[in-house]
Amino acid sequence: MTLSDSYERQKSTFFQRYFWHVFPGENKKALYLGFIGFLIWGINCLLYPFLQSFLIMAPNSGAEVIGFLRIFGTLPLGILFIILYTWLLDKYPKLTVTYIFFGGTTCFYSVFAFFLIPLKSEFKIDPEIISEFMQNYPHLKWLFPIFGNWVESLFFICSEVILSVSLSQFFWQTANHFTDTSQASRLYPIYIIFMGLGGVFASFILDLFIDFGSSYDHILGIKKSVLSLQISTIFIIILIMHLMLIFKKLYNEVLPPEENKVFIEVKPQQKKRFTLTGFWYLFHSKYLLYIFLTLVSFQMINQLISYTWKSELKLYVSKHQQYNDFMNHYSFWENFILILGAVAFKNFIHKRGWLTASFMTPLIGLITATPFFLLLYWSKINGNSLQILNYNLHYFMAIFGSFQTIFMVTVYTCLYYPTKEMAYIPLDPDVKSKGKAATDILGSSCGRAGGGIVQEGLLSWSGGADLSIIPQVLALVLGFFATWFYAVRALGKNYAALIKKNHE
Repeated sequence: MTLSDSYERQKSTFFQRYFWHVFPGENKKALYLGFIGFLIWGINCLLYPFLQSFLIMAPNSGAEVIGFLRIFGTLPLGILFIILYTWLLDKYPKLTVTYIFFGGTTCFYSVFAFFLIPLKSEFKIDPEIISEFMQNYPHLKWLFPIFGNWVESLFFICSEVILSVSLSQFFWQTANHFTDTSQASRLYPIYIIFMGLGGVFASFILDLFIDFGSSYDHILGIKKSVLSLQISTIFIIILIMHLMLIFKKLYNEVLPPEENKVFIEVKPQQKKRFTLTGFWYLFHSKYLLYIFLTLVSFQMINQLISYTWKSELKLYVSKHQQYNDFMNHYSFWENFILILGAVAFKNFIHKRGWLTASFMTPLIGLITATPFFLLLYWSKINGNSLQILNYNLHYFMAIFGSFQTIFMVTVYTCLYYPTKEMAYIPLDPDVKSKGKAATDILGSSCGRAGGGIVQEGLLSWSGGADLSIIPQVLALVLGFFATWFYAVRALGKNYAALIKKNHE
């Protein structure tokens, strides 16, 4: 009798049968990794509204500046992080690297919340000067607010890299290290449920912090948004301390499964210690390049759609706190639907297989993105004074676009992320750490920067007229979906061959 058969006979409750498909001996590992996912996702959700609102609601700013920031900020910083991360892995154990990363994150957010943001008026360039430049150079006008609001720009760039890295490298890479292929399809959906719960928890907490900031700003003499950020930062520091404690317990108390070394494209003598090792693995492996293409395609699509509905939101809201409220509600619904999706798709990979699950994300994304763009185009043609279902047009399009993003991100998180991470498991350990870092971080950064290049290129070409670029954006989105389908199909063939070789 196999371990699986024995376990199936022992299961008695509905909870065990459906929500906790964990075999004997896996409970400690599953709980530790589940709570790590809970805390990392929760921290990210606490920061996300501020990341967007401080930048977009700054003087002369808007969602349009994000494209330039991703080209000139997020992408270079992502590349620098890959180099630093590879160097640290060669010098220190993974647990020490984890401490360094989260310790540095704590320092950055503390300095930002309690020094840079409260004193940002001292560092700002006169908004009138920036406005003058924007009028004189209309095709490049969204570049100037980046420098005029450099404090907010710095916060956005660093936070975007930190949030991406904390999830891809310090959660999923850790999960891959302690999981083998036979366990992943059962355990990874459980971790996603933990992550969704962490996001819902963070949304409720952040709502309290925003209300507190609104009530006591006049007493403490601090702006509402700044006070809310400072309280959130203190809470985040506490969560990070607990997070590092759980990481320590995981590495000390749980043994990883036997490593599989079947990645025949990298020969042992080729694995030298140098800071560009991760890039070398990426550009010498079709396998990693296929993963890279899926990441770039998703990020390009997501950024173009997000830019569109966030621009609509900016046209509707007038105050910083209103934007924070909307984004916090967005975060709540994103995580609530994520939990529902994680439960609904919990056994999908296990029953339907890797390839079918991988195809579901671009398929659902395509089905939901197309009507959003068509409705947006129709609404612009018929004038911005229209109302839909008694909602202001801009507000309705922001809600419509945000829910499209939520549904696509839910399927991406519940199905794409587990299948992508499963694809890393059978690789050589060095490739699984350094190659994964280069693939994930560069793929996400290039996708975001690529979306920025497309967005800013079309805006510059059209003089900033949204109506004229909607058909071109839709055509590009469809092209990226086609690339995504191709990369998933090619990766699926290679992954199946790798698993087969591993079992021979």
